[in-house]
Amino acid sequence: MFLFFFPTDPIFPRLAKVAAAATVQPLLVDHFARMRPDAQIRSLQVERIKYLPEISCIFRYDADIGEEEPLTLFGKVQHSRRGATTFDVMKALWDLPARASGQLLVSEPLAYYPEESLLVQSAVRGQEVKGDRHSEAFMAQCEAAGRMIGHIHASGIAVGQPHDIQVEIDRIEKRLEEFKLSAPRVYMMLRGLLKQITAKAYRLSPEAPVPSHGDYKYNQFLYDGAQFAMIDVEYFVQAEPSFDLGKYCGHLWPASPQDWSDTAQAKEARRTFLDAYLKVRPEYDGRRFSVYEALSLATRALVVTWAQTRNYQYMAETLTALAYEQLKSRWGE
Repeated sequence: MFLFFFPTDPIFPRLAKVAAAATVQPLLVDHFARMRPDAQIRSLQVERIKYLPEISCIFRYDADIGEEEPLTLFGKVQHSRRGATTFDVMKALWDLPARASGQLLVSEPLAYYPEESLLVQSAVRGQEVKGDRHSEAFMAQCEAAGRMIGHIHASGIAVGQPHDIQVEIDRIEKRLEEFKLSAPRVYMMLRGLLKQITAKAYRLSPEAPVPSHGDYKYNQFLYDGAQFAMIDVEYFVQAEPSFDLGKYCGHLWPASPQDWSDTAQAKEARRTFLDAYLKVRPEYDGRRFSVYEALSLATRALVVTWAQTRNYQYMAETLTALAYEQLKSRWGE
């Protein structure tokens, strides 16, 4: 057994350097100057936002410049040099006409330091969008999300590895075996669902791949009261358009609805999202949308089963039933 404590990390030997103000400031000074050429940095505060040992770490760098609000940058450390690919994706998104026109709001990539595995980016204002489907902010986010992913799918960005539907099916099959004895009821339900998903996927011809966010959900946005900013593009791939759309819509359905209106509102949110997408990409025919939405719901069922949250079996059964229903739904219904 090898035991280590932050900032020691066997995958990130220079994590301590980017976690301390005195050692990371030389890397950041030019970027702060670019954001505010007239600012004088009095001190630098480093806040660790999220740390997954051997996987990633996110830092917030706040520079005191003598004003009420600090000048802020964010740094992200990722394993396997993934930060280099993330930087390329962010640069491509930043250069899009949709970003320049305000249709796509993203953080500006400032630099990638390979020796430190550190990606530096500008800050975007706002808080994570909450899951209240009845709120005006949530519904407005659905419209913005549909529009933004439409622009990304139409962008022609070539960064990212190919990602086909078999990857998603194999991932669920592998995880499902872990629950054969610990959650046999959920296991049997999901095994039957996965067989039907696979059969339908094989019957339908694949869609032409497009640049894809890779982890598209409503909580991948920050809201400042006026605008929505898209975050977390490190899973960017080349995939069928239904991959992003199905995943997003699969996360709109409530796993434990408290009232009939919760499900009705999720349907409205889904319609708002897809309508916004079709305004940007009217040629999309939704051929494999139902397959990917069912896969998204199946994945959520596995997640709640693994987490063993309260009433997890009820939630897993609800999500599985929804997956069956959506798998049999025709595009446009």
